[in-house]
Amino acid sequence: MITVALLVYALAWFWPLPTAAQSYVVKGLHYWDQLLNSYLLPEARRALLMALHPDHGLMDASILFPHTGVLAWSENLFTLSALTAPLAGLKAVLVHNLLQIAAFVLTGLSVYHYARRHVRSPWAAAVAAFAFSFAPFRLGLMSKLQLVFMPLIPWLLGALEDAIEKPTRKRWLLAAGLAVAQIGVCIYYVVQWLFLLGPVLAVAFVRFRHRLLRRDALLSLGFAGLCAAPLAYLLLRPYSTARTAMGFVRPRQLLEVTSGRWSDLLTTTPMNRFFEDHAWVIEQGQSRELMSFPGATLLVLGAVGALLTMAARALTRRAARPSGSDETEIERTPRDFRGSELAPTGAYSSDEGGLHRPARSESNSMLENRRWTPIGVLSDPPSGAFRFGVFTWSTWLALSVVLYLGTGPNAVFGENGLYAWLLDHVPGLDGLRYPSRFVIPAGLCLAILAALGVDRLLTWLGPRRARVAGPLLAVMAPIELWTHPLPLAEATFRLPKPALVDALRTGEVFIELPYDVVDRVGTYQDHLARAARRPTPNGYTGFDAPLWKVIQDLTDGFPTDVGQQTVKALGVDRVYFRSRPRPLPPWLKQLARDGRELVAAVTDVRPGTGAGIAREVERYRPEPPPESKWIAGISLSGALHPSLLPNLLDGDPKTTWRTGAPQVEGQLWFKITLPEPASVKAIWLDTRAEPADLPLGVRVKGRLGSGPWATLTTETPHLPVVRLAAAPALTWDVLHFPSTTVTELLVETTFTAKRRWGSAAEVRVERE
Repeated sequence: MITVALLVYALAWFWPLPTAAQSYVVKGLHYWDQLLNSYLLPEARRALLMALHPDHGLMDASILFPHTGVLAWSENLFTLSALTAPLAGLKAVLVHNLLQIAAFVLTGLSVYHYARRHVRSPWAAAVAAFAFSFAPFRLGLMSKLQLVFMPLIPWLLGALEDAIEKPTRKRWLLAAGLAVAQIGVCIYYVVQWLFLLGPVLAVAFVRFRHRLLRRDALLSLGFAGLCAAPLAYLLLRPYSTARTAMGFVRPRQLLEVTSGRWSDLLTTTPMNRFFEDHAWVIEQGQSRELMSFPGATLLVLGAVGALLTMAARALTRRAARPSGSDETEIERTPRDFRGSELAPTGAYSSDEGGLHRPARSESNSMLENRRWTPIGVLSDPPSGAFRFGVFTWSTWLALSVVLYLGTGPNAVFGENGLYAWLLDHVPGLDGLRYPSRFVIPAGLCLAILAALGVDRLLTWLGPRRARVAGPLLAVMAPIELWTHPLPLAEATFRLPKPALVDALRTGEVFIELPYDVVDRVGTYQDHLARAARRPTPNGYTGFDAPLWKVIQDLTDGFPTDVGQQTVKALGVDRVYFRSRPRPLPPWLKQLARDGRELVAAVTDVRPGTGAGIAREVERYRPEPPPESKWIAGISLSGALHPSLLPNLLDGDPKTTWRTGAPQVEGQLWFKITLPEPASVKAIWLDTRAEPADLPLGVRVKGRLGSGPWATLTTETPHLPVVRLAAAPALTWDVLHFPSTTVTELLVETTFTAKRRWGSAAEVRVERE
């Protein structure tokens, strides 16, 4: 029945996707990942089959053959590709959608069976299954198959419990096999296992003398350590002044926070983007992410119920326990040792509530020797273990809440703190983008707490009243259908096909950059570049995508026509982008100091295609005109940080003016007023202080006297990769236009980028 219930609920969650699974995917945040995973499932299967071939390796991508070592398989989907091997003949998008829906059902089943190890009521276990599998954070991860397929995690925890309870080679091999299988979905899960096994093995080494605490201590400390390890790392890690430690918050914003200028912070940081992003989700129809729908309700009410019942049981049992005797408590405490190797045959009898109690027999001495339970907090162990359990579960719950609220892409303080700091300081933790790997154990904690609380509540209600839980769970699926159906997007993308790099058509460019250069390409791409700090390249490299998609991934906010305009400006048809791991090849070692080396890099990879890049690089290396060409006595005005406008005219490149807000289309940077009418041909902007804050697209207007404004030029968007690669050698950003006699000039932006400010150090106007 639980399988049918989960399947019905999953179909309701995904509706109307089940009716269009062959041609559509769920439309929402990062829905492109579903298209990517549709390609990676068969590609991963091909890689596994070809790994032993003498001319191919596991890290080779078919779309970039014969180049080798271009894929890291960080989000490898190997396990899932093996599971879907019998469906290899079906359409790739259909296989992905079937697996996506099945992931929620299988995850719920595994949590159900894991919860049954610790609760007596099947309804309570069902609460844990629904609460975890359909928790709110999983809706936001719906497009990421590697993060929603989690059935192996509860099974692994159960295997670890069995291996710790009675260590055998078979049990440890089973636990290791499940861990490897989960890592075969996404390699970053190894971080979880390290954090989990570290405290577990440490406690096992200490070997508590009190058998009562041994298993409960191992599991509780293991889970608490899993959640607490990142926080402890932050406390012990020294602050890095060589880099921007808060990856998504510029240093100036940190200063504004410390000086109490909260108005700027609220309008320019992820706090504001939190509401913007969720407003976008509502417009797309995914309003359920903002609702307290049944999954969230079960988590909250169940966890609160668990804490309250733990406190109540502590008080009542302390008052009712006969002094100096534990036997009475053991006999009247309902326990479920079904399946336990220590449970004597015939030692259990059923009461009318279906709860198994130890029968009165001589075998109860065995139960007296085994006074602890797997999760013994609510099963009335002696006072020492109870106090220990309350402490560990409460600590675990607090850490879970912190991780739920403090991590993720739209968290109020997640991007500003734990999330970005981990990315900046911990190599290999790039998989914590939207740190769902830590939200997963936190969510499982809350689900088990919910099950324990509901289990106790159902015990108080009695077996007949407890049956009301069935209809309550049954109405959740109609509620999901009523809230809003999921919006769908047609899967119109073209799956990449194997291609020879040497056979690229004329007019195509293959760009290959090192990570330390990519590191400078804006805040969002800086986030992606941090993912490259490991000995193998990013798992997304080698994916054949149009240039507009590459730029959109790197900068977050460009419309789709930007790539088309940039390709036209470069004089090419398509750009292939790939990052290389360290050590850098010889022809790229000087790239950070000399932007011209980028031309050699492109030429070496694909001969004859460097001319367009050369023109783009030269754009940022102009020779300033003599001082006599500058128009003196200009004045500036504008609504964005007008108090900083004098910095643009003081001759000091270290003092800057900034927008104080993300760039949006039509945003007025400043108005330049000339002392007298003059014929001008260019505006020069010094952007060395903040190379990432360049204007993405610029429109210059001018007028003479009080006449009408006329558009003098509209600059095409800059190519971020080239612009930032040449950043260390930049002098000025030049806005050219035909010579025009004017008295006033306006500089405004033409593109929107929610995560990029604008700034400049100096402004000069060149006369004809």
